[in-house]
Amino acid sequence: MVRWTIPESVTGVYDRHYLSSGPRPASFGTFEYRTAFELGVESVDVTHPPDADSRTREHVPSIRMGVELAVANSRNRGELITSLRIEILQVRRHPPDRDLRGSIHGSMLLVHLLDESGRQGPPINESWRSPTVVSLAAGIHTDRAFDRLPILADALEEAGCDHPDLLAHCRHASPHTDYCWLVDVLLANGAT
Repeated sequence: MVRWTIPESVTGVYDRHYLSSGPRPASFGTFEYRTAFELGVESVDVTHPPDADSRTREHVPSIRMGVELAVANSRNRGELITSLRIEILQVRRHPPDRDLRGSIHGSMLLVHLLDESGRQGPPINESWRSPTVVSLAAGIHTDRAFDRLPILADALEEAGCDHPDLLAHCRHASPHTDYCWLVDVLLANGAT
């Protein structure tokens, strides 16, 4: 098992949006965060300051849920994330569907933090985000229809993806229940 920590405190702004196909609008998330390495934290803890505004307090639970899903998914891939406290300082913009869409942003925040700290994620070529791939990924995410992942693999291949690990993840991965990191990465667009 690979153990990941983020040894330095980081303050930053998370700003991403998710593409959407169909009647649902794109999902936007913008919030300020601060991280801290904290030995007493067994995994990852997501909090807000005591004086946080009501919008921030309202949205932190869904961000926490997404971080927890990302931690569980990392554990399934043999990665253990420990000793990380993420404090959400202020939510500036957040989707109205807190539970579903908010959790996406929490998942991607953790992926972003790990990638920034030196973890190399699988390479995603922008040309692979064809309209078909984005539409399939959005449908899989919205419907939690992970049985469609092999179809997504075919669409990725048609878009030029030849990365064996990504294609194998779609075709032969262990069963998914609530989350697929690849679907979230394919739907993500832009970061600061």
